Amino acid sequence: MTPLPTSGRLLRAIGTLLGSSALACTPIAAAAVTNLLNVQFGVDSSTPKVGAAAVGMSAGDIWNLYSRDDGQGGFRPTGILTNLVWADGTPIPASLQVDNAPGAWGNEHPDPMFGVYLYPFNGGPITLTLSSLPPGTYDLYAYGHGGPPDVQNTLFEVRSGGISFGAKRTSTRPGWSSTNWQENVQYARFESVAVFAGHPLLILSKPDAIPQAVINGLQLVRVNDTPVGTPVEPPVEPPATNQPPVVTNQPPVIAGQVAGLLNVQFGTDGSALKVGPAAIGQSPEDFWNRYSRDDGGGGFKPIGSLAPLYWANGQPSGAGLTIENAPGAWPNGNPDPMFGIFLYPLSANPVVTVTVTNLPAGIYSVYAYGHGGPPDNHNTVFELLAGGVSLGDRVTPSVPGWNTTNWTEGQQFVLYTNVPVEADSPLVLLAKPGTYSFGMINGLQLRQEAPLGIRVAPEGGLFTNSVVVRLLGGGIGREIRYTLDGSAPGANSLLYRKPFGLSAAAVIKAQAFSDGVAAGDIVTASFQRVYALGDGISAEWRRQHFGDGYLTDPRVEAEADPDGDGATNLQEFVAGSSPVDALSGFLVKTRLVPSISWRSEPGKTYRILRKAQLADSDWTLVKEVTASGPFSRYTDEDVENTDSFYTVEPVR
Repeated sequence: MTPLPTSGRLLRAIGTLLGSSALACTPIAAAAVTNLLNVQFGVDSSTPKVGAAAVGMSAGDIWNLYSRDDGQGGFRPTGILTNLVWADGTPIPASLQVDNAPGAWGNEHPDPMFGVYLYPFNGGPITLTLSSLPPGTYDLYAYGHGGPPDVQNTLFEVRSGGISFGAKRTSTRPGWSSTNWQENVQYARFESVAVFAGHPLLILSKPDAIPQAVINGLQLVRVNDTPVGTPVEPPVEPPATNQPPVVTNQPPVIAGQVAGLLNVQFGTDGSALKVGPAAIGQSPEDFWNRYSRDDGGGGFKPIGSLAPLYWANGQPSGAGLTIENAPGAWPNGNPDPMFGIFLYPLSANPVVTVTVTNLPAGIYSVYAYGHGGPPDNHNTVFELLAGGVSLGDRVTPSVPGWNTTNWTEGQQFVLYTNVPVEADSPLVLLAKPGTYSFGMINGLQLRQEAPLGIRVAPEGGLFTNSVVVRLLGGGIGREIRYTLDGSAPGANSLLYRKPFGLSAAAVIKAQAFSDGVAAGDIVTASFQRVYALGDGISAEWRRQHFGDGYLTDPRVEAEADPDGDGATNLQEFVAGSSPVDALSGFLVKTRLVPSISWRSEPGKTYRILRKAQLADSDWTLVKEVTASGPFSRYTDEDVENTDSFYTVEPVR
């Protein structure tokens, strides 16, 4: 199965279809609910779910969106959603952790929550962990179905305080794709689930009919604030507050040296520590971060991490490193503590993957050291990816000359220059086989050569409904400040920390600052919201009444009433009236007509006669009416002269 791209056409098509969909649901009475928590699972571009599903309180119910996207074009195997809110928008002091759900796909269902599902890449279960939920008794609704075909269902299990509340599955029959929410079809329902203070609530999505777990959405109705029962496991200890992190490789800071050079050696717990320069350096005391493949229990780590990483001058960099598929370690006879030992795979996969995250933005030079041996053919092919873009292959030699401490490009190391690194984008280094059967890695050096210019992504333009904006660039010791009203940013302007959303027109100006002083040019991006697409009103009508700039004019929304006459634009369009003239509307005429009444005898027929003037010689027969009661009435709607004279006479 192929992961769904962040900007996949399938999700956009689902979002368009939803505009005209009406889903059947049964809202629960607001008075019967203390709180309702809604979560949909999707991607950054998912259409936000609003309103009820199997349960709900109102048509405006809010859903919290968990996205599997990591913001750099990749997918999160583990992610945390904080700042949760109840369906009415009230904040909840709780968080949701999602493990093993990096895949996303659509099942063609029109509901924005149920139409997209997340799934694992490894065939295992998905684990949802809700921490710090207010204690109480909850009813839980878990939505899980892929498809087509119909058999892509899910087996859900719920646990709380060490107590299992059973397992239930969704349907493998054709009815799962209906828009009428049904228990055990689109969702599984767990009643009276106890949530205890200090204990997380666990929801497991497991494979059932096919070896693939899925999750679409989640609803929790807090029935009361008293959990039923007693937890059978100890509570989770809260993390200590205001305590410094435990650091095992923190070096002393070297006076007089600046940040910007990052050194890593790869080895074992017993490896001699590298100090000072290699191909590049700042001083004889340069610090090297050491990654060990040892797991501390006598075994070897197939996947490991090293964080935090420190610059060569001993200052923290904020970056971290993970290395995959390098549990093997062996010396090559070189006397340098870094270059004299290499890590390598022990599996059928011959490639070592090193990922550096949270590097300060900038332009870098990257030095990758990779050679085994002897013999001389234990070389490595390196490939570097920055922002997901490959910068090509570089190869260490398979001939004599590599085993010396005279550092030479193309011998002990390969060099990548002018490597752009965004603040929120990982740097990935692959060590691949050369002339030998697997790749090898000894060390890594990264040096920031220049700051990265500020960029706004996307670069501006038109958007519909909302758009997520990222501010890229900066560098070591730099922060990005920005404004949304077109004014020049200053030291007290908004501080950029993470991507933010726009739902209205804005002119963004951004600039880098260092110690409160501007450190670069101002970058500008203008965003305009499109208000007139696919709502049944023609472009020609809007252009006639609002001008050529109608697309970005908020007055043109279908439900807007710019002239305040009580009719929306859509109603004015249908009626053919002007949306900007309150006096323009339907032509309505009234007309008074005579109504003749008389005493009557039920069953008797009466003749109604009419004259325009009393002086007229003849009466005109208007109607013969058979009485049905003691009083009869007739309205002469066809008369031209409403001042006519009438007489009524019995016929039989």
